[in-house]
Amino acid sequence: MKILLDLNVLIDAACRWQRYPESLALYEFLAQGATAKGLIPGCGYTTLYYVLTKQIGENMARRFVARFSDTLEVARFDAECAAQALKLQFDDLEDACIAATALASGCDFLATRDSAGFAASPIPPRSPEQLLKRLNTTT
Repeated sequence: MKILLDLNVLIDAACRWQRYPESLALYEFLAQGATAKGLIPGCGYTTLYYVLTKQIGENMARRFVARFSDTLEVARFDAECAAQALKLQFDDLEDACIAATALASGCDFLATRDSAGFAASPIPPRSPEQLLKRLNTTT
């Protein structure tokens, strides 16, 4: 199973894990890579870094981005993904880019706390809680 993590899940894992422990638990499960593969949207790499610097400072942000890159696959975002994102019926282009990346990467699910924002996604959005339940029943 392949799961692309939305930026809100990655930000939670880095600096909001006390408020959203399921995001951290999902990241840790996927980082092990035993039964499922986790991906980071390449289109959001710099946005992730920017948001983390505002939350936890540049040094820690660099550490987390490096850790995410080392433990998860960075999903490519290219001209084909950009074209697909523009065709999707999303209110938010950033979310459309993430959904298009998940589609191009062959993902089964998109992990997000904003399922409503991905209602038009060709890849089904699921909360970290839903995915953890699913992963725990298939292991």
